[in-house]
Amino acid sequence: MVRNESRVLTRCLESAASVADAICVVDTGSTDDTLNVAATWLQESKRPHVVRQVVWKDFGRSRTESFELCREFCVDLGWNLPETHALLMDADMCLVVHGPVAPKDVSYSLQQCGSGMAYSNVRLIRMDYPWRCVGPTH
Repeated sequence: MVRNESRVLTRCLESAASVADAICVVDTGSTDDTLNVAATWLQESKRPHVVRQVVWKDFGRSRTESFELCREFCVDLGWNLPETHALLMDADMCLVVHGPVAPKDVSYSLQQCGSGMAYSNVRLIRMDYPWRCVGPTH
């Protein structure tokens, strides 16, 4: 889920490229060049991708809608949802992988670091589960 992230989006996408088989970008109303940056990078990546635009409601409802759109994309690809996980990233994040990623559980918390802080946050979710976000923050 992105909004006005043209400055950092390429860095984010490149950091996840080694583990992503497909990419779903959900834009919540960018007024900068975010959509063009996404389209250009995704086209060059030569992997399945989709860019969807939704109207921002609030974080919980918009993040939930992004999950639903990602699930639809996975169904369109013909993927087995119980064996498919989504990696949730904010565009200002970079994924750093320190070992193999072989998810089998419903969700996984990953170590999130930045600005001198480190904490666990759910960042891998299995796509057959009816995920919902509630509240104003992530």
